Amino acid sequence: DKAPGQKECDEAIDTINGVIKELDEASLAAINQNLVTKQESNLQGFQEQMANCTGEINEGIDRVVQAAKAHPEQLGHQVSSMANYFIPLASGAIGAASKTVNSQRQAALLELPKTVAESALQLMYAAKEGGGNPK
Repeated sequence: DKAPGQKECDEAIDTINGVIKELDEASLAAINQNLVTKQESNLQGFQEQMANCTGEINEGIDRVVQAAKAHPEQLGHQVSSMANYFIPLASGAIGAASKTVNSQRQAALLELPKTVAESALQLMYAAKEGGGNPK
């Protein structure tokens, strides 16, 4: 528990779990045709937000893996940095889904970032467990 990055891994895990819950709630609202339309941006803006976040998450994967395998002093920063992109990713996905009229498309659109978040959650658990140990 005292190893470098453990607290940050726990915080990243909590953040990503919260995002998954938020996406699940939005998906249920979409299925029930109760998803509230977000006014912060238009569909293109939400799509760009999602694309930017997924790009940053994708770039962060290797950094987290390397820190988990060989650089424990960097682990905390790398997992925190990567986790910070999941809240705007979920927000963008919910916003984009809210601009889509078909409830099945809304639910499908919300499922994709949820899958990314679930995969990242597994990475965070593995990174925490590895904690910089190359074995």
